Amino acid sequence: MRSAALVFLMLSTLSAAAAPVCLQRTQTAAFQPRLGNRAVIVADRTKQKFLVSFAGPCRALEDTSRLGFQTMEQSRLACVGRGDYLVSLRDADFGGFGRSCTVRKIEAYTPDMEKADDVARALERIAQ
Repeated sequence: MRSAALVFLMLSTLSAAAAPVCLQRTQTAAFQPRLGNRAVIVADRTKQKFLVSFAGPCRALEDTSRLGFQTMEQSRLACVGRGDYLVSLRDADFGGFGRSCTVRKIEAYTPDMEKADDVARALERIAQ
């Protein structure tokens, strides 16, 4: 009986641990800037959402139609992580280096985060 309780405790602890977040750089489908342009919500091709944060405001978010990630690892399966870059491909097309923002943190974008963002956007509209 005691060993069964120990096994249950171990399994519940493992399931409670956060699973690693992996946004593959080649699987991005949509980008939505978060208020303040210090983060972007990224949906991948499986419709899973991620919150990618930056140290400061990101000017690359001014045009979300041609954004992409540049990762340290060049594999198509590479996960975006701290120190990688969000890059405006539109700016790069015009002969420039493109606007880029350094990724500070990446996490799963939860329904609670989405509700909080909806409230923040509504308050922003009221304040205008």
